[in-house]
Amino acid sequence: KIQDHPDSFYRKFNVIIAGLDNIAARRWMNATLHDMVDRTSGEPDPSTIIPLLDGGTEGFKGQARVIVPFMTSCFDCSLDSFPPQVNFPLCTIAETPRLPEHCIEYAMVVLWDKLFPDKKLDKDSPTDMKWLFEQAKER
Repeated sequence: KIQDHPDSFYRKFNVIIAGLDNIAARRWMNATLHDMVDRTSGEPDPSTIIPLLDGGTEGFKGQARVIVPFMTSCFDCSLDSFPPQVNFPLCTIAETPRLPEHCIEYAMVVLWDKLFPDKKLDKDSPTDMKWLFEQAKER
């Protein structure tokens, strides 16, 4: 986990390039880099600023942003710029799928729970993702 590394680990870098998979981890990284900036003189010491290149995906949309502690808006300040979460009506995904996303959502929401009621879909598992792909492709 990124939280397991001490500040001294992150101080070795001139820039942090992060492709973290959840908001909590991205917020933690943002806060850590802000906390590491020396402000004993009242102003941020530029030599202690480590920029963060943050990138991630939400559904089928992706984004990237550069966060420079105390110079640009922080991660928390830019949460509103995330694309909205998209949910499709069940009648569309079950009866009249018109987009690839509809077929994927159907496989995730309907088929997975029906075939694997006691197992959570693991989006990091190649086996689960291959199953999801095959089901969506078939649909």
